[in-house]
Amino acid sequence: MDDIISEELRSDIDESIWRQNTINGKVYTLPFHQLQNTLMVNREMMEAADLEAYIPEDGAVACWSTEEFRLICRELAKSLTDENTFAFMMYAANNQRGQPHYDVVEGVRLSTV
Repeated sequence: MDDIISEELRSDIDESIWRQNTINGKVYTLPFHQLQNTLMVNREMMEAADLEAYIPEDGAVACWSTEEFRLICRELAKSLTDENTFAFMMYAANNQRGQPHYDVVEGVRLSTV
């Protein structure tokens, strides 16, 4: 598909997405429907919960293991005092028909969509 992909289209899509559609240096599929989920960190809450080691550097992406993420969720949950305060913000489609999203560890409620 490289011969039909314009530079304008290529520049409008992140290079990491193009790599997901490329084999041996050639683009085989257009990234028609890619989910670009983003999890944002509340730096102040992470610091208050003594989780500074897990805060990514500015401009960097955190690469936590599943165990690290569960630890972070547990520690943040301990510090929450207001049921309308959330440590993370993440876009996620509401395909659970109004059911809450739960962490699989200790039933920590992340949010209700």
